Amino acid sequence: MDGGNIGQWVHMAMADRYPEKWITCGASGVIGWGIPGAMAVRSLYPEEPILVISGDGSATFTIAELETATRQGLPFVCVIADDQAWGSSSAT
Repeated sequence: MDGGNIGQWVHMAMADRYPEKWITCGASGVIGWGIPGAMAVRSLYPEEPILVISGDGSATFTIAELETATRQGLPFVCVIADDQAWGSSSAT
C-alpha cells in the first residue's frame, strides 16, 4: 500500500481483514513507497502474490522502478488509482 489518500482509503477498508498479509509504509504516509516496497516484498516472498495499490501522484515518484522490477525479475501487480489530482492539496 502506497501513501497518500488512496493508502488511507484502502487501509480503512482492508487492513483489518488481512492483517497477516498487510505491508504499508506506516503512519507517516510516505508517498512513492509502493513500487519499491513491492520489489522488496517480492524478493522476500517470491511465492506470494504481491498487489500494490497506489495513487497516480504517489506512483509518479517511482514509476521508473517498474523497469527495474522487470529487469530484476520481481513481478507484482500494480493498481494505480487515477483521480488526476493531488489529494493533499487544499481547495481554495
